[in-house]
Amino acid sequence: MSMSTRSPWKQFFTHPDWQTTHPYIIDLTKLDASKLQRTYINRISEIARRLRAKHGVRKSAVVAPNDMEFGIIRMVMVYAEDETIPANVFRTLEEAAAWVSEDDPG
Repeated sequence: MSMSTRSPWKQFFTHPDWQTTHPYIIDLTKLDASKLQRTYINRISEIARRLRAKHGVRKSAVVAPNDMEFGIIRMVMVYAEDETIPANVFRTLEEAAAWVSEDDPG
């Protein structure tokens, strides 16, 4: 598996219509993380930190219904932790959509 920053992620965050104040959902329901190596988890975390620093992402949700993918995303979130940006992982798209639609407190 090759991890490249010339990915759909980069296209998404650098698109002229991207609004940094809008929340977003990443749907990983089709992800098979069974062969994902720890180095990729660290790399994904680093990419997430850089994108948030550069583009000011406000709130993000990840949908990962399977146990392995859910756990890996939680690890990525710990490695990329940023107390100023709310992020969470959910089992269903409906849960994720409800959470990103909630008003930020204060």
